[in-house]
Amino acid sequence: MCYGISIANSSIRVYEKRRKTVNTPLNLTRESIASIFNSGVAIIYQDMPSDQILSIADVAALVSEEIEVRLKQSYIGLMDDIDLSYWADMIARVAVLGFILPTVCEYSPNLQGAIIDGILNKLSMCAKLISDMPDDTK
Repeated sequence: MCYGISIANSSIRVYEKRRKTVNTPLNLTRESIASIFNSGVAIIYQDMPSDQILSIADVAALVSEEIEVRLKQSYIGLMDDIDLSYWADMIARVAVLGFILPTVCEYSPNLQGAIIDGILNKLSMCAKLISDMPDDTK
């Protein structure tokens, strides 16, 4: 893939040593973040009719629905629907970023690690905020 985040890239391996997993109910890893991002990139390269152009809204709806269904299948009974919807939305945003970024930004190996770090930091922050909430407000 010409723009996806390659976890085999040496610059990614350097970042992997700093943080490997986000402490969320989903235990998202660097590899899973890269995979989610790349799923958005892959949408760009799908064969589509020449008269069909996907908008950002189309892609967001497509990936949001797919991710929420998959999470509900995998985490049924382990998380409530509100939490599942929240994490599905966060993951969908990463996939949509994978769709948007290659269309507006030139590829840069240094950007790969920075993107993953930024996503992991944000997800960690969100997970901490949620875990610090009193049970009756979650």
